[in-house]
Amino acid sequence: MLDFTLTEEQLMMQKMARDFAEKEVKPIAMARDKMQDPFEAFPADVVKKSFELGFHKMTIPEQYGGLGLDCLTHCLVLEEFAAADAGFALGYDAHAIVASIALENGTEEQRETFVKSLTEGEGGWCAAAATEPNTGPSAFFTDHGTVALDTFARREGDEYVINGEKIFCTNAGSPFTKWYRIMARTDKSRTGLESTSVFFVWAGTPGLNVVKLGQDGPKAFHKRSSPSGRAQGAQELYGGRC
Repeated sequence: MLDFTLTEEQLMMQKMARDFAEKEVKPIAMARDKMQDPFEAFPADVVKKSFELGFHKMTIPEQYGGLGLDCLTHCLVLEEFAAADAGFALGYDAHAIVASIALENGTEEQRETFVKSLTEGEGGWCAAAATEPNTGPSAFFTDHGTVALDTFARREGDEYVINGEKIFCTNAGSPFTKWYRIMARTDKSRTGLESTSVFFVWAGTPGLNVVKLGQDGPKAFHKRSSPSGRAQGAQELYGGRC
């Protein structure tokens, strides 16, 4: 018989998240939803306080500076965040998903470089950049037809030149974002699935521009980003196509 009893550690993290959400997140949630400027709506002070409690590194293994907590604990924390503000929870969820891609599919060098950057010093987030104005988020899963991402990455020596436009980029442009996971095609002669790769690009890379994107609904830190130019230091995810 399965035992669904939470451990003491899980109960502790759940309570800590609930207390934090009630005290810091919930009181400003309604005001943030009414703001039209996503940069103004971003709760930098609250996110910084959440970093001080270690929420940003819950599921990152201890060897990379994280807490090494399990998926259930992560879900319990997100549930408490979402009860106070769905947008705040989504920012954390996107961060964890992107970090997990590097952890599960990256090289050891990439984990040491990109994942550790999220736990060092005051900590940081990573951002997702997949959806595009002309193609929905499922475009890169298409293994037939001509539907695919427009963003294209061309390799030149040890660098990639990435050109394209992304929308609904969760965590883009925040003062805590360390790097972006950008989905891009590398071969236009192949289908969307076969030609799509994941790239890790440092925030602040010349040519990576983040602008406002107006939208209704919970303020989930969405922005529009335009990776255009030579992405020096960008690394293609080891393991081939996604």
